[in-house]
Amino acid sequence: MRKPLMLVTLAAAVLTAGALAGSSLLAKVPPLPDPDKPRAKAFVLKDQNDKTVMMSLFRGQIVVLEWCNFDCPFSRRHYEEGTFKDLYKKYKYGLPSDPAPTDRKGKKRKKREKVTWLAINSTHYADAETNRAAAKKYEVPYPVLDDHEGKVGRLYGAKTTPHIFIKAPDGTIAYQGAIDNDPKGTTEPSERINYVEKALEALLGGKEAERPETKPYGCSVKYAKRR
Repeated sequence: MRKPLMLVTLAAAVLTAGALAGSSLLAKVPPLPDPDKPRAKAFVLKDQNDKTVMMSLFRGQIVVLEWCNFDCPFSRRHYEEGTFKDLYKKYKYGLPSDPAPTDRKGKKRKKREKVTWLAINSTHYADAETNRAAAKKYEVPYPVLDDHEGKVGRLYGAKTTPHIFIKAPDGTIAYQGAIDNDPKGTTEPSERINYVEKALEALLGGKEAERPETKPYGCSVKYAKRR
């Protein structure tokens, strides 16, 4: 009589372990995106070095889309101040307070990029050469994408330069609007409210952006005329 009892006990233990393993695996699956939130649109563009960039490559990552125009004084001011570049470097690998990743033996591993930053130039008279020259001048460390036909800009509804959109890991638009609360550039950078920085801090901390939308400021996007 003991054998059947042992088999039943063993089977129950296996089922319990399987359930626990299953629940732990399910816990790691990201939540489904909110159907009421706008989703990031797929696109394919070339950067300043003629490299193809596809939005689909960044699934599960945070992506910052920054509409730019290097002739626009609003965009140019932020490039001269290093606003975008500094944010990209600060949050590329997550929160500055995040511990360095290590392997099983405690050795430091190469950090995985958590935030991708893409500039998009939808100015109708701009081209790859324009973007390449500007990227070199301002030491832009991320891709500057050529959208001179304006297809991607219109797809997202980009209105100004700069106009920022942030894609959350679940594919929804977590933030869209201005870079900060200082359109005239009269406030010291350290005293401005940087909406993009606050949104990135929240997303990297597993939270939602406190202000998911603000009014963008800058020059109007110089789209090509519709045919």
